[in-house]
Amino acid sequence: MKLISYTGKGSGVAKLMANALAELKGEQVLVLSPERASQHFLPYIESEGKAFIFALGDPSDTLRLAETFKLTGFEVLLIRPPLEGLPDPLRAKLEVYEAYELPPDPIEASVEAGKFALENVLDGSKGPRAERLKDDLNNLCCIDLELPEGIELVGYTESMELAALVLSDVLRIPAIHSQHLPANKRSLILTTSAEEVWVRRFSFGEAKVISLPYDPLIAPLSFLVSLRSKKIVLKH
Repeated sequence: MKLISYTGKGSGVAKLMANALAELKGEQVLVLSPERASQHFLPYIESEGKAFIFALGDPSDTLRLAETFKLTGFEVLLIRPPLEGLPDPLRAKLEVYEAYELPPDPIEASVEAGKFALENVLDGSKGPRAERLKDDLNNLCCIDLELPEGIELVGYTESMELAALVLSDVLRIPAIHSQHLPANKRSLILTTSAEEVWVRRFSFGEAKVISLPYDPLIAPLSFLVSLRSKKIVLKH
């Protein structure tokens, strides 16, 4: 059995990997929140396998989650930032787990986590879409974006969760799925051309909609590369 879990804003890249597995390989893999994994799921199954944990949250939460998977017989791979700066006991306990180490910078870490997720799925994937995604991943587009002033919320459709969570950290404002987005807030909504029909109603109010004309599996990474390159203009 293969399972995917996360801490913090790792939820976006965890869902990206699960979506890629379903759409490119026909594999349905569960994405488990830390609470669901440790309290609602793992204690009640009798199965072994591999757990991918996108550890972009609190390191203590990462350790608790990894220990739960290990105790229930799962091989654990942590996709995490470096452990430098953590208290020695916590670092020592995390070091025992196999890890794919990400850069320390939060934006860079999210980009590399997303690339890891897609590269893992694309390995062995066949078909025109997979080939296009391989090319796109090797040549991530960088786009110029200008954000409106006074944004109160970052909204997002399914594919753009990873990008929205990182942007919310940069701007220090909440990120909310578009289905739960209040209509009376000054929002910036991230979507793709494939999903924009679901947020078109916001275009007539306080919100600004940014729709990326890319494959939904690659769009959040293109946005983050733009953010990383500082071509995005942050207005205050």
